[in-house]
Amino acid sequence: MKKVKLLFIVLFLFSFILSACGEKDEESSANSEEGKEKEIVVYQMMRDYCSLAEDTIDEIMLEEYNTKVVCQDLSSAEAFTKIQSEKDDPVASVVVSDVNGTAAGIAGDYYEELDSEIVANLNEIDGEATEVLGDKMVAISYAAIGLTYRSDLFDEKGLEEPKKWEDLFDSNLEGEVGMYSSGISAPYEQLVSLAVTEGGDQENIDPGFEKMKKLVDLGQSHAFYDSGPMMYQALIDGEIMVGPGYSEGSLELAAENEDIEFVFPEDGFARSLRGASVIKDSPHQEEAMQYVNLLLSEEWQEILVEERFHSPVRDDLDIKDDDFLKDLEPKDGWDNAYDIDWVEHSKQHNERYERYSDEIERE
Repeated sequence: MKKVKLLFIVLFLFSFILSACGEKDEESSANSEEGKEKEIVVYQMMRDYCSLAEDTIDEIMLEEYNTKVVCQDLSSAEAFTKIQSEKDDPVASVVVSDVNGTAAGIAGDYYEELDSEIVANLNEIDGEATEVLGDKMVAISYAAIGLTYRSDLFDEKGLEEPKKWEDLFDSNLEGEVGMYSSGISAPYEQLVSLAVTEGGDQENIDPGFEKMKKLVDLGQSHAFYDSGPMMYQALIDGEIMVGPGYSEGSLELAAENEDIEFVFPEDGFARSLRGASVIKDSPHQEEAMQYVNLLLSEEWQEILVEERFHSPVRDDLDIKDDDFLKDLEPKDGWDNAYDIDWVEHSKQHNERYERYSDEIERE
């Protein structure tokens, strides 16, 4: 009987020890997992953004949130195609893009609602920056498509520098106007801008198509370019005298080239923006939200302004040159800009770009 009791006690103690060891292993595993470095992938469609973020946001993410950032520079088409194909098993956690790409993602239900408790900087920015596309995207900077031109070539020809879209139709500019191809969002913003000058709007965009067709029919168009850098290179090379360009890229180019200028058209323009979203069901959602929060921080907003000529969504920045900041925006601010309903546009995206390709590019 004593042997049985002794055996029972031994088994009980053995079982207890195994249980305790198991709990310690689980606790150790949990602690190990908690201390393990995480990784998020960011798809970005803004020029040279990844290199700009390496020494700023990426470092903060690693030091404060133990999260390594893998940033991929992609075109709008490449990024959105990847997001679509990876919908059931997302690779990237964050997308930083032009508004057109973001709107298409919202229409396709690819993005998460931003958590304002984590993305606390939502409370520090211009209210409109959070309203453009609802709770699933926040603007990190404003821009507009306007006119970028070679001031020296206009002087050589004795022509007044362009101030309005209508100036593109001057007969002296035959074969001197650059245009964008249907593969990017810029043509749509120019279409809306031209439609507004003729009494149309986003719903009634036909006047914009008619004006763009007239540019081609008059022989003003020199070529169709697939990106901003390609358009800018054509300007630098003297291949064209004028063309549409986004304010941030054009102002940066003008700062580097004394013969290049940019103007917000007096006869109207559509406001654009660059924004960020967290991809639905992607890895490490909380860290992805922290990343978006850093995009809205004072430090990053000041970098976008001073190094990339973006118009910020915060008004509490410590910018050294106030006049420089004013040059990034229209003289009267953004009040007279036309705000496009991008989610509605995304639903008609394919139809409109096919029409642009057929009627304007004529391919």
